[in-house]
Amino acid sequence: MQRIALVALVALVAAAPLVAPAWAGPGPRGPGASQRLQEQLGLTDEQAQAIRDVHARQRDTVRQLGRRAAVAQAELKRLTLAGADDATLQTTLAELREVQAQLVQLRVEALREMAPLLTEEQKQKLAEMRSGRGPRRPAPAIQG
Repeated sequence: MQRIALVALVALVAAAPLVAPAWAGPGPRGPGASQRLQEQLGLTDEQAQAIRDVHARQRDTVRQLGRRAAVAQAELKRLTLAGADDATLQTTLAELREVQAQLVQLRVEALREMAPLLTEEQKQKLAEMRSGRGPRRPAPAIQG
């Protein structure tokens, strides 16, 4: 039981960056991100607008899924700390994984829509760019 709880907490911490809403604010990835992306990739105004349109089409769905993921993460944490049984934890983990999969699918769809808009050089730059979330932080040590 403690092993499953530990695994669940580690999964929760590790999954947090995956389920954060990719386009939570104005434009992709928050305020000013659209302008930064345009500058970093050297996008024309037309390319930048087309990419904003791609993100706008998905924004509501991504926000909904992000909220669902946050709820599932909080529930997983609550259940784990309350000593829930393995079956309950596995059910909640499955729910979280489903939301994560939907978010990843939306990101893939967005990239597929963006790809024809970009030059080969812009695609290469985009592939090399980090996700914009800053440096990765190590997972906190679990005391026990």
